[in-house]
Amino acid sequence: MDPVFVDIIVAIIAFFALLVSLASYMVSSFQTLFTAMTNMLRVQLSGTRINSTELIQGRKLMFIDGSDDCEFVVNTEHSIYRSFTDYYSLTSCRLRTQYMNGHLSAEIWENFVRELEYRSELEQIFKYIYDCVEMVDKSFLSPRAKRRYVRLISDMLTTEQLFCYMMNQAHFCSGYCKKDKTIKMLKKYDFFRDLFGSPLYETLERRFDAEFIRCFSKSK
Repeated sequence: MDPVFVDIIVAIIAFFALLVSLASYMVSSFQTLFTAMTNMLRVQLSGTRINSTELIQGRKLMFIDGSDDCEFVVNTEHSIYRSFTDYYSLTSCRLRTQYMNGHLSAEIWENFVRELEYRSELEQIFKYIYDCVEMVDKSFLSPRAKRRYVRLISDMLTTEQLFCYMMNQAHFCSGYCKKDKTIKMLKKYDFFRDLFGSPLYETLERRFDAEFIRCFSKSK
């Protein structure tokens, strides 16, 4: 056999061996980073300041309808997530003639969070969730593997946390959800799937504007 041909074969084998080694290293590095980030997310989600509801001293949480009995009484033992879902649900009942669209949801979210003592801690968690999902989305992984990793992130969140994250996203784009890039990314991975199959959503479904929900819910 021609020595030159042998050298070419050896070089090709070495090249593919290098590719396999690099791929293995990239997978290992990604898994290490993903584990570190999700562990940090677990720590943030379990924070005591988030799992109770404390308003800014001297402030009250009011409903947006402006009626005489418009104060929402906060249970400090409830997490911020539960307090908001209760607040949103009661608001939807009070606004009987309106469908809950992106703009109205953004207004309700802002009305709620601006009274919180630890608003920045809550928003930091949502930023970190975005960082985790974006890291997966921009990775070298196959679409199937990306869906699996994003599902692991979504599974870390309770129904109430998913609901609050959805409303935070609506607020972040001022209710213009249809063209928001982050919302499109979350929808691509069906991030809110568990929320849309939950009892919480069932109680509110008839009150939601269909176009608003379609921005977040992946078509079946």
